[in-house]
Amino acid sequence: DKNAYLENGYINMAYVAKRSHGMRVWLIGGRGIGKTYGALQYGLQLGKPFLYLRRTKEQIKDMCKEYFNPFKSLAPQWFISVESIGKAEGRFYTGDPDDKESQVTRGLMLALSGIASLRGFDLSDYDFGVFDEAIPEPHEQQKRGEGLALMNALETINRNRERQGKRRFQL
Repeated sequence: DKNAYLENGYINMAYVAKRSHGMRVWLIGGRGIGKTYGALQYGLQLGKPFLYLRRTKEQIKDMCKEYFNPFKSLAPQWFISVESIGKAEGRFYTGDPDDKESQVTRGLMLALSGIASLRGFDLSDYDFGVFDEAIPEPHEQQKRGEGLALMNALETINRNRERQGKRRFQL
């Protein structure tokens, strides 16, 4: 389907999300086909803060450095800065990096491996998330129980949302 791709050749996540009917969308494919680009662009277009999730704290620490900013490829339409806000947590924002007053947080950057230590947090104002590079490469250390950690993280994020009449968090 030609609508599944943007003019630049990357995946059109708005199109994919519309057809998901509220179900989780897992995109698995070759390198460089625009999975991350399309998902991050879609998250920014939603106009609400969203969650950027990676498997490990080390990956998040790297992504919180401007040099490794995963949003860089979205410029010039979006100018997103990143910063660390904890040991292995970060945020991404628009505005002048030197002027806190001008900054608008666009989302949080969290590691799946670190969410367990953040139990009880409230992300009720987050409706969407991107779990980037969820499948470890063969040379990366795989941690036992990552699937259960993901289910626990989703339970924590979704807790009470539906009882409060909110949409389920989409990852």
